[in-house]
Amino acid sequence: MKMQTTHHENRSALARFRDKINAWDLLALIFFAGFSALYSYLRWRGITPFVFLNSDAANIASFAAGRDFPALFVKDALLGNPDNFHYYSTVHIPLLRALAPVFGDYGTAFMALLPPHIFVQMLGFYVLGRCAFHDRFWAMLLVLITLRHIPTGIGADFWGLYGDAIPRITFQAAFPWVMAAAWRWRGQPRAWPWILVASGLLMYAHPVSAPALGFALWLGFWFFLPAQWSAGKRIAYMLLIGVVFLASTFPFTRNYVTNHSFGESFDYETIFKIMYFRFNTIFMDVPYAIRNSSMRLLESMLLPLAAASGVILWRIKGRARHGLVLCAAWAAGFAFVSMPLPLAEHEICRALKIIPLEIDLIRNVRFIYPVGLLLCLLAMRETWRAHPNPKMRSAALAAAIVGLAGWTMINRPPWMTNHHAALFKPVKPQPVRANAAQMIDALTFIKESTPEGSVFLPATNVNPLAIRYYSLRSVVLCAKDGGALAFTNHKRLVQWYDNFMIMQRFDQSSDPEQRLLGYVELARNLDADYLFMDYGREYILRIAPHLSPRISHGNEYFTIIRM
Repeated sequence: MKMQTTHHENRSALARFRDKINAWDLLALIFFAGFSALYSYLRWRGITPFVFLNSDAANIASFAAGRDFPALFVKDALLGNPDNFHYYSTVHIPLLRALAPVFGDYGTAFMALLPPHIFVQMLGFYVLGRCAFHDRFWAMLLVLITLRHIPTGIGADFWGLYGDAIPRITFQAAFPWVMAAAWRWRGQPRAWPWILVASGLLMYAHPVSAPALGFALWLGFWFFLPAQWSAGKRIAYMLLIGVVFLASTFPFTRNYVTNHSFGESFDYETIFKIMYFRFNTIFMDVPYAIRNSSMRLLESMLLPLAAASGVILWRIKGRARHGLVLCAAWAAGFAFVSMPLPLAEHEICRALKIIPLEIDLIRNVRFIYPVGLLLCLLAMRETWRAHPNPKMRSAALAAAIVGLAGWTMINRPPWMTNHHAALFKPVKPQPVRANAAQMIDALTFIKESTPEGSVFLPATNVNPLAIRYYSLRSVVLCAKDGGALAFTNHKRLVQWYDNFMIMQRFDQSSDPEQRLLGYVELARNLDADYLFMDYGREYILRIAPHLSPRISHGNEYFTIIRM
């Protein structure tokens, strides 16, 4: 009898395991891996060395190069002083420093991070879907619908796939795992501190997003405190886990605050004017950003569909209401940190005439999208599961499939074509530049044939940050530097602004000779050793033949002029 009981228990354990992991899950894993590899290859296209990182990724790769080779960047406008960028201490810096020797350069190392990021995100939403829906089919729908690249109305910010594994994408890959843990253990308060610690440690992935995630989770837990607890015990426990979250973020927060806005101080109006120019209206005018993002939530149909889904779940009751409460609390948490909180912060800072510690909290609006999509699918799934009428069950299933297609059509990225064949692509792969080989040729010359410590002034249409992260040479002026200097060094920021205005004036000239000679003059004034122009060698010889003796290297698209 005892042996039979043991055998029965073993069979039950095996059955439970098969219920959790079966052949469909393995097929899903294969699909996730295949999609991740294909998408990444279409972005990479086999280009080695890879010198075409997007601006944020290129900036981070430059920071890694600056930490690895400080002696090579002594004269660099940004990397020459470590205090200008040491506030940025995300996990990407040590990752790139470790991977660059393996892959040969920082750009290729960055590309190597993309496939695991996509895979982890897809698997994470599959796990979240299984926790929420208890159904593999609906979990896969959640994976597919959250792959979309969705503009949020906050500048160039977005939810969804992207061509580089930048910090927000790292956070996005971890996001569904934390949410799945919160969903799974929402009724077990002992697990909550660990979940909040995990969300707090994501400060090292993307510091802008972690506070919003922590607050949304904390708010959601409030509604699942044990009913038998007294009011005092509930408040005390919520305060305790809030402190636990803050403690997990403290090392990063301390580093950020202590490396913020050092150096000679300038008046508020000057710095605010420059930041308004560098970051544009979206980030510096919070009421405008709130209106933009709110309209985007309406135009995308997410807000009305989520509201309708909430009504459906409330009427179904039981387990459906629990999911509604949790999703609603999460959305409210993200909305609070994204809208009224930065609005209050900026209004206070304006009144006191001080520069805000950050300007990016408004970007957390993007997390409302996956939560809203989860809520919509949950309503369809619960209708499909609970409704006695087979026709209503079929209608719910059809609505989910049509909704996936409709959402894809409505929320195409702005650069995608209108061809029907493109509608269901998660994002259009970025084309390889026609001048890719010539760009690599010029950057390789800089790396191998110019003296270490050389200083370059790149034309604005050149790839300036690749000079840092691939060629390992200093750059005296580029657009991206204003972002870091706005938070760390106001004296340098003013200098950057004055010089960048001069560069823009030359760059906007309709006369190519005037533009070239203006850059030459600016390079001399900034003590650059070389000018990297986006004019081919033959073209420069035609419009300014007197520069011929100074041309160190040139090809069809780019020319390097020795000063």
